[in-house]
Amino acid sequence: NIKDMNLSLNNKITNLEIIVNETQISPINYLFKASSNFNSNKVYSAGNTIEFNSITFCYPLQSSFNIINFSYTIPKNGIYQFSYNIYLNSPPTTSNTRMAFYKNGIKMMISGSYASNIESCTTLEECNENDLIDVRYQIGPNITLFMATDVCSFCGVLLKEV
Repeated sequence: NIKDMNLSLNNKITNLEIIVNETQISPINYLFKASSNFNSNKVYSAGNTIEFNSITFCYPLQSSFNIINFSYTIPKNGIYQFSYNIYLNSPPTTSNTRMAFYKNGIKMMISGSYASNIESCTTLEECNENDLIDVRYQIGPNITLFMATDVCSFCGVLLKEV
């Protein structure tokens, strides 16, 4: 059976689901990558959301990533993989400097300790539709991050629907 299929030469297919023997064989890919187009230093205090304000790609709906509040809205229940890379443009820290993934305002995964150049983290998380995911500077002294497309990113992909 082919469900929700509306074909014509002039139409774009945006919601194609192919079912064979009750198994979905053509899933829609849910994935995104965001970065920053500031191309400058930004100072962050503990609790600040990292300002990923530029969408590299976001499928199937670009509106799932909000460049105003720098968060991704989960479009489909499932297991997601998230990652971030952040470039610290500060002197190496001598106290704990931690970044974290947040879901609906609650910490999911924390990374960091003493930091000097690049901070990165990857996590697998079960999420529900409409959960909000963002990256925050979780704890530590004020830091300076260089926010540019070639040195910082926040990415996610749906690995398995649940």
